[in-house]
Amino acid sequence: ASVTIRGEAVIEKAEFYHEAGIAVADIRVMKYESGEPVTENGRIFFTVSLRLQEGCRQGVLSWLPGTADWRLEGALFYDAGDGLTCGDVAASATFDRRTGEWIVWMCSFSHDHVLARTKTREDIRFGLHILDVECLEKLPEGASDETFGGKSGDEDPDLIWNEKENCWYLAICRLTEDENGRGYRYFFYKSDDPMREFAYLYHMPTGEDTGGSFVPTRDGLYFCCGSSFDRRADYRLYRLPEMGSYEHLQFDFDDGGFRGWGTLVPVGEGKRTRWYHLTFDRARASGYNWSYGNLYCFEAK
Repeated sequence: ASVTIRGEAVIEKAEFYHEAGIAVADIRVMKYESGEPVTENGRIFFTVSLRLQEGCRQGVLSWLPGTADWRLEGALFYDAGDGLTCGDVAASATFDRRTGEWIVWMCSFSHDHVLARTKTREDIRFGLHILDVECLEKLPEGASDETFGGKSGDEDPDLIWNEKENCWYLAICRLTEDENGRGYRYFFYKSDDPMREFAYLYHMPTGEDTGGSFVPTRDGLYFCCGSSFDRRADYRLYRLPEMGSYEHLQFDFDDGGFRGWGTLVPVGEGKRTRWYHLTFDRARASGYNWSYGNLYCFEAK
């Protein structure tokens, strides 16, 4: 570095920092209400969990598809009305073009691991934002897992407008136990208002499902999620509402995606669509269990 001085000046302190980078997880496309990725100047925006040692923050990244060009654009923090500014993660951010509002659903680990939601007209893609959120009211003891509300352990929500049915679809990753065993599975709900009560639709009968997101295509609505805690690169693609059957995504390498929280990203190019799958590894390189790591990108052939 160099310093140019005209006149007189005294340099009292000089510091040098060496940054090792960030570890990423929970990659989610920031999308329009239809599920189409929000883009600007060819760049796609994502909410991601950023881990610096054991701390975790909700970051916003932008990406030029098909390249290694990533930019850290901003960060989101949350206030649930109790005076605490929380760095919770796993946000699903949807921009409703009809109202000009961002709708954000996230997991409030700071408030007994229940989901919270908010709306804002701020452009949350850039800069630092503190959002006022409303946590879902806790379900009463013994309530059915099909009941909409706040259950401790809920995470990885996703929201989309289903134009065919003229309603919002919400997916909640919920820890449940039934005749098929105990595990995280996705429960689906619908409503005409993303900030009001939702009605139960159905849920996945089997699996260990995390990090799921809605995937709109020309032939219908799909849902993609990771589905195993003990296998690498195990991703299921469900066609809604057929929850009993699914396809496996196939990869030429299984690097990345341990415990499987990937995101399937459609990128429109004229009349064709290129598909990318973004995921991360969990190599447990550090001494604690929740070590995130590198970001991986696969492109469909």
